Amino acid sequence: MRGHFLEKPSAVALTLLACGLAVVSCSVGHSETQPVQPVLVSYAPPSAAVQRAEAILRKRAPRLTAGERRGVAEALAGAEIEHGLDALLVLALIDQESRYDPRARGPKGSLGLMQVRPFVGREVAKRHNIAWQGSRTLLDPVLNVRIGQAYLAEMKRMFRRDELALTAYNMGPYRLKRILAQGRALRSRYAARVLKRYVALQRQFPLGRLAEAL
Repeated sequence: MRGHFLEKPSAVALTLLACGLAVVSCSVGHSETQPVQPVLVSYAPPSAAVQRAEAILRKRAPRLTAGERRGVAEALAGAEIEHGLDALLVLALIDQESRYDPRARGPKGSLGLMQVRPFVGREVAKRHNIAWQGSRTLLDPVLNVRIGQAYLAEMKRMFRRDELALTAYNMGPYRLKRILAQGRALRSRYAARVLKRYVALQRQFPLGRLAEAL
């Protein structure tokens, strides 16, 4: 018997010994009712909406970093679920408002990709639990888009139609309500331009040929 213990252990024995030590070391400090759970790392591929938004931003928004493009694309995809907004419609609005420039400043104090005015941004951020740190918040591309599309969604709920929601986004809901209440003809070149850009994006970046745009 003693001679067998002095023999060189086999590879299988060493493997079993190592596994046993690993089990013992993992169980130290943990009760039997709370076994150690392995950490599983999984990779979820980006959705088609995120991929398409990123593809558009790569071509149209060179001022954004790769991280900012991904953040904006994810915010756009999230808005489709949370607010029922078409990501392409928001991108068309961004194109009209700022030409995808995250540092754009308008003549009336509007800022960023979606040209949100600070006093509007502050109230929208408050209503939607978005962190607000003064007007500089709107120079963060991701926060700007989250706030801007939340405001657009409010206009959509208020006026139902895309054309009216876009017009309200541009001129303000109260002014639009006065025009409609007075029965005046509504001529919104702004909404027409955004919708024209929207149709162009649909044609240039169809989901069926998404791989060609990437």
